[in-house]
Amino acid sequence: MVEHHDRVSSTQDVAKLKARDGAPEGTVVVAEIQESGRGRLARHWLSPSGGLWFSIVLRPGLSIERVQGIVLLSAVSLARAIRGRTGLDAGIKWPNDILIGWKKAAGLLLETQIQDGRPVFVILGAGVNVNNDTAMFPPDLLVPPTSLKEETGRDIDMESLLNAFLTDFAASYNLLKTDFDRILEDWRHLSVTLDMQVKVTQMDKVIAGRAVDIDDTGALLVRLPNGNVFTVHAGDLTIEHIS
Repeated sequence: MVEHHDRVSSTQDVAKLKARDGAPEGTVVVAEIQESGRGRLARHWLSPSGGLWFSIVLRPGLSIERVQGIVLLSAVSLARAIRGRTGLDAGIKWPNDILIGWKKAAGLLLETQIQDGRPVFVILGAGVNVNNDTAMFPPDLLVPPTSLKEETGRDIDMESLLNAFLTDFAASYNLLKTDFDRILEDWRHLSVTLDMQVKVTQMDKVIAGRAVDIDDTGALLVRLPNGNVFTVHAGDLTIEHIS
């Protein structure tokens, strides 16, 4: 079920309330405008008209560790949907961004409701700059923004893009339980992070080196200058090419 709204605080908030009220898995909340859209680490996500802002209620029945795989899967599905509908060379920047030409076109957010140590439901959120004007975005963003319209020079059908994502995601969702290695391989194939010099900024340190792989939890493996491999579970990543 896809539920459309003209204006909401955020699709994450609406989807979360629906999940708590028993909304079935696969419920999708879409908004024309988000007044309080957010990304990772509760950062504000500017969500004007012309973008595709949506959240999905999921009840995967997975461990907390495996739930993180939903981010990998959704990034793959979104990159493929953008490629299929626009012809653009969309790639994945760890952990949850979609880049086109080293500019950010989309981001993903995963929020999990935990009870007795187990995930009760998961809300997957996505924001895609489709036909909106990114000139209004703040100038100090970690990665400069772009939109699909700016990259193609034409308006993109947002409903068609959403349907392409949902179709791909639904077809691959069961791989979380049956063939997670396939998800990892698909992610690697679409990654613009691996084999690049990166810097990951965390609260108390900075990790710099070459991104060599991801592990089966979605953590990034970075080879340090001394040859050791550091496992990065979270942080703000910049790629040397675009830093």
